[in-house]
Amino acid sequence: MTASPAGGDGKADLDLAVLLPELAEIGDDELRAGVEALWQRLWHLSSWTDVMDVPVASHIATPQVNHTRAVTRMALAMADIVSELHGVELRRDLLVAAALVQDACKMIEYEADEAGGTRRTEIGRKLGHAAYGAAVAIEVGLPLDVVNVILSHSPDASVPWGSVEARILVNADQADVAALGGDRFIRKMFQYR
Repeated sequence: MTASPAGGDGKADLDLAVLLPELAEIGDDELRAGVEALWQRLWHLSSWTDVMDVPVASHIATPQVNHTRAVTRMALAMADIVSELHGVELRRDLLVAAALVQDACKMIEYEADEAGGTRRTEIGRKLGHAAYGAAVAIEVGLPLDVVNVILSHSPDASVPWGSVEARILVNADQADVAALGGDRFIRKMFQYR
């Protein structure tokens, strides 16, 4: 971590190049800087003192950073496959940037509780990580296509996916959550006789 001149909360900035090496996959310097700005802003707004303590969810203790990296890598692998086998061209910078930020607001959605677990914050209960994360993304100047992914990736979202990159990301996200035992998609089967 490096010293934070702008944080004002006494916490050092996150060393994002080490924490999220997938950042290097973003070729657009301005987009990469926006992703970094979002992470730093949320980090300094959060009550956490160790980013590796931020969970995927209150019932999934896996560090959110590991989930973010897994989703990013799965999305890139999916993009490579659909590009190779189907000729689908994807915006890789958008894909990586969106994957890295879609759940970053979990730092604000959750906080440690007195019993050593986690609980949802007031923002988490009233807005959720997608809505608040999208607001911060707009504030730091991320493109609307990235904001759309943040808003549309959650199973609780009412915003439609705005791109094929968003569709890939929501599936990578849910695949990783399912692997961790927290699948939120419910299959409803109707059988007519």
